[in-house]
Amino acid sequence: MNLNYLKTMWIQSISQFFIYRLTSILVCIFGVLFTAIEVISVLLIYNYTDSVNGWDFYSFLTLSATYTLISYIYQFFFTLSHEELIDKIIEGELDYDLIRPVDSQLINSIKKMDIASLINIIIAILLLCFSVPKILIGQNIILGIGMYILFVLLGVYLYYLVNQFFINFSFWIERPYQISAIPEYLLDIASRPRNVYPPVLHLLFVWVLPILLSTNLPVEIVRGEFSFLTIGYYILFIAVFTILVRIQWQQGLKKYQSTN
Repeated sequence: MNLNYLKTMWIQSISQFFIYRLTSILVCIFGVLFTAIEVISVLLIYNYTDSVNGWDFYSFLTLSATYTLISYIYQFFFTLSHEELIDKIIEGELDYDLIRPVDSQLINSIKKMDIASLINIIIAILLLCFSVPKILIGQNIILGIGMYILFVLLGVYLYYLVNQFFINFSFWIERPYQISAIPEYLLDIASRPRNVYPPVLHLLFVWVLPILLSTNLPVEIVRGEFSFLTIGYYILFIAVFTILVRIQWQQGLKKYQSTN
């Protein structure tokens, strides 16, 4: 990839953030409010109980912060580009990207940054600094935190793949906006411990589309309650899904119709 081109696009994102200051400030405020509501809901739950299906307060808070972190890292790097990509596919404006000496899928995924998301990323990290040490007691701290970071990044990547998968249907569907919102609903499901869901949903969102593992697995790792079978399956699924999304993109380009 042409790093200079990417750097230029990111600088433009920063410039837009400062040009539309009022909008950016409002986005930051609402983002903070949503995160605050999530934390308050956890506090309310544990005001009446000490455990939810084996999850204590600090574990649940770590899960909520992990969910927020994954959501906003994705939003920081990919959301604006993905929203623009849908319109470019529908309106036949991909030509310029297709003739560039860079990967068209990649450049249309990370060309814009949502600077306002940084505030929520920072808040999530601060929450994790508070809660994670409480559940890492008796474990190898460096290994636990290292594994946690790795699987958070894998969670962001899985969420990217799920979004890209639904966006790719824009090549075949004229009005894909409704289905492009499905990944957000899926990640909302992953904001809770996976063992609170009934067996059917647990099977669907752990072993068919493991969106629950994207948020739960990092927390289970720092709690020392993971299985290597689950980790192995999760990594294998991401690898296979990467290939599937790539093939889908390439097939979609064959269906692409330029306005020119």
